[in-house]
Amino acid sequence: MPFASLGLAPEITRAIDKQRFQSPTPVQERAIPVILQGKDIRACAQTGSGKTAAFALPILQNILSTPRKTPLPIRALVLVPTRNSHYKSTTSFLLRANSSPSDSNPFL
Repeated sequence: MPFASLGLAPEITRAIDKQRFQSPTPVQERAIPVILQGKDIRACAQTGSGKTAAFALPILQNILSTPRKTPLPIRALVLVPTRNSHYKSTTSFLLRANSSPSDSNPFL
C-alpha cells in the first residue's frame, strides 16, 4: 500500500518519496486515515515502527490545508516525555516540512 492511498496530500507524499520510504508501516496504515478523519487514537508499537510519522504526517497535512489567519499562530503542539523523544519528533517534522515546496511550507 503506497502512502498516497492513506489520503495524504500530494505535497506530503512527495516529501515522503524524497526520503525514499517505500510503504507505510502497520501502525501508519492504521493510524493515519483515522487521524485524517479528525479522530483521536492511541497507539503502542515498538521503537522504529513509525509512530512519530503516524502522527506527524496528518498534523502537517492539517497545517498545509488550513490557511493562516494571523502571522504566527500556534497550529500544533506536540508534548513529548524525554529529550530523545523531542529530538526524534522535531527531526521528523522538519524533514517532512523541509521537503515541501517553500510556498506551502508551514515552517517558512
